[in-house]
Amino acid sequence: MKKLLYFILPAMVLFSACSPGINVSTDYDIATNFRQFKTYGWYQEKNKPKTDTAGYDTFFDKRMKRAIETQLKTQGLTYSDSNPDVLINYRAGFSNEQRVASNYPFRYGWGYGYPFGGSSVQQYKEGTITIDLVDPNRNELLWRGVGEMEVDNRNISEEKVHAAVTNILREYPPRGDR
Repeated sequence: MKKLLYFILPAMVLFSACSPGINVSTDYDIATNFRQFKTYGWYQEKNKPKTDTAGYDTFFDKRMKRAIETQLKTQGLTYSDSNPDVLINYRAGFSNEQRVASNYPFRYGWGYGYPFGGSSVQQYKEGTITIDLVDPNRNELLWRGVGEMEVDNRNISEEKVHAAVTNILREYPPRGDR
Protein backbone atom coordinates (compact mmCIF):
# COMPACT_ATOMS: atom_id res chain seq x y z
CA MET A 1 0.00 0.00 0.00
CA LYS A 2 2.85 2.38 0.84
CA LYS A 3 4.41 1.83 -2.60
CA LEU A 4 1.07 2.64 -4.22
CA LEU A 5 0.98 5.97 -2.33
CA TYR A 6 4.48 6.79 -3.65
CA PHE A 7 3.09 6.45 -7.14
CA ILE A 8 -0.35 8.04 -6.75
CA LEU A 9 0.65 11.17 -4.82
CA PRO A 10 3.32 12.38 -7.28
CA ALA A 11 1.03 11.55 -10.20
CA MET A 12 -1.77 13.65 -8.68
CA VAL A 13 0.60 16.58 -8.13
CA LEU A 14 1.92 16.28 -11.67
CA PHE A 15 -1.53 16.17 -13.25
CA SER A 16 -2.82 19.08 -11.19
CA ALA A 17 0.23 21.17 -12.08
CA CYS A 18 -0.26 20.49 -15.79
CA SER A 19 -3.97 21.16 -15.86
CA PRO A 20 -4.93 24.30 -17.73
CA GLY A 21 -6.40 26.94 -15.51
CA ILE A 22 -6.36 30.56 -14.53
CA ASN A 23 -4.57 31.58 -11.38
CA VAL A 24 -6.17 34.72 -9.95
CA SER A 25 -4.88 37.09 -7.31
CA THR A 26 -6.34 40.39 -6.14
CA ASP A 27 -5.46 43.31 -3.91
CA TYR A 28 -7.35 46.42 -2.93
CA ASP A 29 -7.40 49.61 -0.86
CA ILE A 30 -9.15 48.63 2.38
CA ALA A 31 -10.36 52.21 2.93
CA THR A 32 -12.50 52.15 -0.24
CA ASN A 33 -16.26 51.56 -0.13
CA PHE A 34 -16.69 49.60 -3.37
CA ARG A 35 -20.48 49.49 -3.02
CA GLN A 36 -20.62 53.20 -3.84
CA PHE A 37 -19.51 52.61 -7.44
CA LYS A 38 -22.38 52.57 -9.93
CA THR A 39 -20.65 53.80 -13.15
CA TYR A 40 -17.34 53.16 -14.86
CA GLY A 41 -15.30 54.57 -17.73
CA TRP A 42 -12.16 53.49 -19.55
CA TYR A 43 -8.83 54.70 -18.22
CA GLN A 44 -7.09 54.08 -21.56
CA GLU A 45 -9.30 56.46 -23.50
CA LYS A 46 -8.91 59.29 -21.00
CA ASN A 47 -5.25 59.04 -20.06
CA LYS A 48 -3.09 57.05 -22.47
CA PRO A 49 -2.89 55.66 -26.00
CA LYS A 50 -4.28 52.29 -27.06
CA THR A 51 -2.33 49.12 -26.34
CA ASP A 52 -1.04 49.00 -29.90
CA THR A 53 1.78 51.39 -30.77
CA ALA A 54 -0.09 52.58 -33.86
CA GLY A 55 -2.82 53.99 -31.61
CA TYR A 56 -5.78 51.88 -32.76
CA ASP A 57 -7.84 49.21 -31.01
CA THR A 58 -6.49 45.70 -31.47
CA PHE A 59 -8.41 42.42 -31.38
CA PHE A 60 -7.26 42.07 -27.77
CA ASP A 61 -8.65 45.53 -26.87
CA LYS A 62 -12.05 44.62 -28.29
CA ARG A 63 -12.08 41.24 -26.53
CA MET A 64 -11.11 42.76 -23.21
CA LYS A 65 -13.69 45.54 -23.39
CA ARG A 66 -16.50 43.14 -24.31
CA ALA A 67 -15.60 40.74 -21.51
CA ILE A 68 -15.17 43.47 -18.88
CA GLU A 69 -18.40 45.22 -19.90
CA THR A 70 -20.30 41.94 -19.64
CA GLN A 71 -18.97 41.19 -16.16
CA LEU A 72 -19.45 44.72 -14.81
CA LYS A 73 -23.01 44.79 -16.12
CA THR A 74 -23.81 41.60 -14.17
CA GLN A 75 -22.51 43.39 -11.07
CA GLY A 76 -24.75 46.40 -11.62
CA LEU A 77 -22.21 48.88 -13.00
CA THR A 78 -23.03 50.88 -16.13
CA TYR A 79 -20.76 52.67 -18.57
CA SER A 80 -20.56 56.46 -18.38
CA ASP A 81 -18.65 58.86 -20.65
CA SER A 82 -18.95 61.73 -18.24
CA ASN A 83 -17.77 61.67 -14.64
CA PRO A 84 -17.69 57.89 -13.97
CA ASP A 85 -17.30 56.67 -10.39
CA VAL A 86 -14.32 54.52 -11.29
CA LEU A 87 -12.00 54.05 -14.29
CA ILE A 88 -11.07 50.62 -15.65
CA ASN A 89 -7.57 49.89 -16.96
CA TYR A 90 -6.28 46.60 -18.34
CA ARG A 91 -3.13 45.22 -19.85
CA ALA A 92 -1.60 41.93 -20.88
CA GLY A 93 1.89 40.54 -20.77
CA PHE A 94 3.53 37.37 -21.97
CA SER A 95 6.52 35.43 -20.71
CA ASN A 96 8.28 32.21 -21.55
CA GLU A 97 8.15 29.84 -18.59
CA GLN A 98 9.41 26.37 -17.69
CA ARG A 99 8.07 23.63 -15.51
CA VAL A 100 9.88 20.51 -14.42
CA ALA A 101 7.92 17.29 -14.66
CA SER A 102 8.98 14.17 -12.85
CA ASN A 103 9.13 11.03 -15.02
CA TYR A 104 9.55 8.52 -12.24
CA PRO A 105 7.13 7.40 -9.52
CA PHE A 106 9.62 6.57 -6.74
CA ARG A 107 12.47 8.52 -5.28
CA TYR A 108 14.93 5.62 -5.32
CA GLY A 109 14.90 2.41 -7.30
CA TRP A 110 14.89 -1.00 -5.68
CA GLY A 111 16.04 0.27 -2.30
CA TYR A 112 19.66 0.91 -3.35
CA GLY A 113 19.43 4.70 -3.46
CA TYR A 114 19.90 4.98 -7.23
CA PRO A 115 17.29 7.14 -8.91
CA PHE A 116 15.70 5.85 -12.06
CA GLY A 117 13.47 7.62 -14.53
CA GLY A 118 14.27 11.32 -14.44
CA SER A 119 12.63 14.60 -15.08
CA SER A 120 11.93 16.73 -18.10
CA VAL A 121 11.67 20.46 -18.60
CA GLN A 122 8.59 21.68 -20.44
CA GLN A 123 8.55 25.10 -22.10
CA TYR A 124 5.32 27.06 -22.22
CA LYS A 125 4.08 30.61 -22.71
CA GLU A 126 2.25 32.32 -19.88
CA GLY A 127 -0.20 35.15 -20.43
CA THR A 128 -0.97 37.61 -17.66
CA ILE A 129 -4.04 39.85 -17.70
CA THR A 130 -4.25 42.68 -15.19
CA ILE A 131 -7.43 44.65 -14.50
CA ASP A 132 -7.23 47.81 -12.40
CA LEU A 133 -9.95 50.01 -10.93
CA VAL A 134 -8.67 53.57 -10.58
CA ASP A 135 -10.07 56.57 -8.71
CA PRO A 136 -10.76 59.13 -11.48
CA ASN A 137 -10.31 62.15 -9.20
CA ARG A 138 -7.06 61.19 -7.47
CA ASN A 139 -5.64 58.88 -10.17
CA GLU A 140 -5.00 56.21 -7.51
CA LEU A 141 -5.30 52.45 -7.73
CA LEU A 142 -8.29 51.12 -5.78
CA TRP A 143 -8.47 47.45 -6.80
CA ARG A 144 -6.29 45.13 -8.89
CA GLY A 145 -7.03 41.67 -10.23
CA VAL A 146 -4.43 39.56 -12.00
CA GLY A 147 -5.06 36.37 -13.96
CA GLU A 148 -2.28 34.10 -15.21
CA MET A 149 -2.81 31.29 -17.69
CA GLU A 150 -1.00 29.19 -20.21
CA VAL A 151 -1.45 30.46 -23.79
CA ASP A 152 -0.58 29.01 -27.16
CA ASN A 153 1.15 32.09 -28.53
CA ARG A 154 1.22 35.87 -28.03
CA ASN A 155 -2.49 36.06 -28.74
CA ILE A 156 -5.17 35.34 -26.18
CA SER A 157 -8.32 33.90 -27.76
CA GLU A 158 -11.81 35.29 -27.20
CA GLU A 159 -12.66 32.29 -25.00
CA LYS A 160 -9.55 32.63 -22.83
CA VAL A 161 -10.05 36.40 -22.45
CA HIS A 162 -13.66 35.85 -21.37
CA ALA A 163 -12.68 33.07 -18.94
CA ALA A 164 -9.84 35.14 -17.46
CA VAL A 165 -11.94 38.29 -17.04
CA THR A 166 -14.80 36.29 -15.51
CA ASN A 167 -12.46 34.65 -13.00
CA ILE A 168 -10.69 37.91 -12.16
CA LEU A 169 -13.85 39.99 -11.71
CA ARG A 170 -15.49 37.20 -9.72
CA GLU A 171 -13.28 38.52 -6.91
CA TYR A 172 -14.75 42.04 -7.22
CA PRO A 173 -15.93 43.66 -5.05
CA PRO A 174 -13.61 42.37 -2.33
CA ARG A 175 -15.20 39.76 -0.06
CA GLY A 176 -15.36 42.07 2.94
CA ASP A 177 -17.23 44.71 0.93
CA ARG A 178 -20.02 42.69 -0.70
